[in-house]
Amino acid sequence: MADQQPRANGDRQRRAAAFRHLTEEEARTLPRRELLDRVEAEMQWWNDRRRSADWDGYMAFSRIMHAHLDPGAIIQDTVNRLNGVPGSGEYLERSTADDEQEAALSREEQRERGFKRRAAAYGEDPEAAQRRYIAALTRRGLGLHEAPPTDGS
Repeated sequence: MADQQPRANGDRQRRAAAFRHLTEEEARTLPRRELLDRVEAEMQWWNDRRRSADWDGYMAFSRIMHAHLDPGAIIQDTVNRLNGVPGSGEYLERSTADDEQEAALSREEQRERGFKRRAAAYGEDPEAAQRRYIAALTRRGLGLHEAPPTDGS
């Protein structure tokens, strides 16, 4: 047990020598799975120094971490993946830059990407999924959809 202490200190020193602070640009472009690893390493770095070394640096790291990682989205994505929801597991594979690029797309482009993503998840043809969606909208617009029973039957 006594031999493990020097080895642990040596590992810590090697990690500290190889450590680089996370930058805003890296946080924006790294997939969130890699970003989580970097955040964990930096949190350990700051905890080892008790945050007193550079308060402004710690606050900059904290802002980056909160701007690019959403714990609620990570949890929901993980739960969906465990429940076998098609298309889940994407949150950790995407970066903030991917989300910004998607947000810049027109509504039509977003809809088309959504069809392709859902079609791939369900193993069907994207054009067929789009035709089915348009047919459903048309039926709804023409009042051809089946109304839910109002008398409880």
